[in-house]
Amino acid sequence: MKQGLTDTSPEAGRRLHELLRGRSGEERLRMACEMFDAARRLVLAGLPKAIAADPVERAAAILKRFYARELGSARVEQFVKQLRERDRRGLPADSRADEGL
Repeated sequence: MKQGLTDTSPEAGRRLHELLRGRSGEERLRMACEMFDAARRLVLAGLPKAIAADPVERAAAILKRFYARELGSARVEQFVKQLRERDRRGLPADSRADEGL
């Protein structure tokens, strides 16, 4: 289990790890998806209304919040720039056909 700041005792951490390992892969995946959805809803709830109402800016805010640390701010900004450019050109955000994006 990942070490770091925690308010959980080592014994409780080991027990939690055992309990989670006892669940099926399907159950663990479902739990992870539910936690991600909850985190996403929290991020959305904290966005200014103007950003939350704009699909591209909403996606940009979510990208920044969830992935900037792992990918780096510069890489996330590249994705955001691509999203905005696709929107400006009237292209769907998830289509990559012949765009090289």
